[in-house]
Amino acid sequence: MAVSWHLCLFSLLVIVSPCLGVKCSAKSVSRYSTSNAILEIETTFLASFQLDCGGKEKPEQLHAIINDKPLSVARSEDGSKFQVSWVEEHKAATTGIYKIDIYDDASYASYRKAKRSGSNVSDGPLFSINLDHKTASKQGLWLQTEFIAVVGIILIWWYASNIKSKLHEL
Repeated sequence: MAVSWHLCLFSLLVIVSPCLGVKCSAKSVSRYSTSNAILEIETTFLASFQLDCGGKEKPEQLHAIINDKPLSVARSEDGSKFQVSWVEEHKAATTGIYKIDIYDDASYASYRKAKRSGSNVSDGPLFSINLDHKTASKQGLWLQTEFIAVVGIILIWWYASNIKSKLHEL
């Protein structure tokens, strides 16, 4: 009797476990966003991560959703690392936490279907990454380096011209 109960439980687990699916999670996450507005034209956001799928096969392709904007996720050549990046104008890049939702192909397809039909998204993302962004500030010199270089060249030319005119007087 006990053997048949165990066999029945084992059969149920074997049948149900593939239906539960494997949730992957991010490990070794690194985040970057532009902090210096003088050196950059636009604010750059970057998140790179590795996947931990509990020993199961990793998805071939991932998709990211940031503020309802879909983006592709780049995968390294060896398939161990993933990266998502985007740019915004400095004025449009607000201070705060940007939530990056990562989807596999199946969950991304259901997300898009739900958005098209206007219904709620039933399948959530595989995982989310929070990227904390501080507004890009104008750190550094008050004067642009080009202006300083031009003033320096003019001063050197003026000094050389004065020395040359004094030598001609002799």
